[in-house]
Order: sequence, then structure tokens, then C-alpha cells
Amino acid sequence: TELAQARDQADMVTSRLELAMAAANAGVYEIDLKSGDRWSSEQFKQIAGEEALERQSVNPFGLYMDAEQSAVRDSWDRCLISNAVESIDTRIYRPDGKGRWMRLFTRVHRNASGQHTRAVGLMLDIHEQKQQELALVEAKMQAEAATVAKSNFLASMSHEIRTPLNGILGMAQVLQGEVLTEAQKDSVNVIADSGRTLMALLDDVLDISKIEAGKLEI
Repeated sequence: TELAQARDQADMVTSRLELAMAAANAGVYEIDLKSGDRWSSEQFKQIAGEEALERQSVNPFGLYMDAEQSAVRDSWDRCLISNAVESIDTRIYRPDGKGRWMRLFTRVHRNASGQHTRAVGLMLDIHEQKQQELALVEAKMQAEAATVAKSNFLASMSHEIRTPLNGILGMAQVLQGEVLTEAQKDSVNVIADSGRTLMALLDDVLDISKIEAGKLEI
């Protein structure tokens, strides 16, 4: 009876684990580090795909895209010298050359004498999440580039407009020193006031560029 109860309990735990892995789109694998034998759950095989598994049968790291294998090797090396769970985001092999993003969790177990006995890992399919993250990073980079371009444009245009505006203000000042009729003086004063207002606006535009560049001095 105790054996039957233990079996039923184990079946229930296994069922729960399989349900959790299916819901999380995760697969489990285990490697016997003494014999080299490898066991993978059905969910793991489905996530990895036939092409990647075929490559893995030739090269243990062939499961991953060629560009990712070096980082995965480094992660494995860290596992061998640590008791902690090692995590890495990487791409498993796909024939299209783009791969599919996965998050790997790996831990190496040791016996009482400290020898490596087996490695247990979990692989989560995070492709959609990673695609969104990469899209956000790309959008952020484009937004930052647009901001820099705008700031450079504003600074350049402000300097370009300031040059002829200085000429206008200078000539208005010269005219204000001439003998003019009252109507002419009023006209010149309007030109001078408008020029000074425009100059103040240009200074504000330059301040915006300085604020975005972090160079505004108060």
C-alpha cells in the first residue's frame, strides 16, 4: 500500500510538472556527466526542433546558432565551477539562419567528493518576448537618434539665422542714430524690437539643445 501511494504521489507530481512546463512552453534535459548520456523531455524536443537536435548529435553545442555557441560554452564553463543556477538568453538553431530565442537555466550537481555527476537544465521559449524587447531597443535607438538629429538641426539653424539677424539689428541701430522723421523712427524701432525678440527666441532654442545635451549652465 505504501508503495502504491508513493507511486500515485509521484505520478501526481509528474503530472503537475508536465502541465507547468507545457503552460510555460519549457523543456527539461539532463546530462550524465560520467557516461555522457543525455535525457530530454518531449517538450524539450518539440521546442528544440528536429534540425537542432540533429546538429546536437554531432556537436553538443550544435543545438545553438553558430554565433551563439561561444557564449553558451562560457555559460557552461561557469556552471562547472559554481553551485549556482546559470542563466543565459541564446538562440537555438533554425534553418532560416535567424534562430529562435530561448532562456536556459543550468545547474551542475556534484557528489560528496565534489565530482561532477550530472547537469540539469530548463529551456524556456522566450522568442516572442525577446522580439518585443529587441523591437523596443531598436525603437529607443531610433528615437534617440532622431532627438540628436533634431538638436543638431536646431543648433545649426539657430546659428545660421543669427548671422543675418545680427546684420539687421546692426543696421537698425545705425538708422536709429540718423536724422529721421517720427514715422521713420517708429518703423526703425519696430524693426529693432522685432529683431531683439527674434534673437531671444533663438537663444531659447539654443537652450533647448543645451538641455537635451546636458550642457546648460544655470
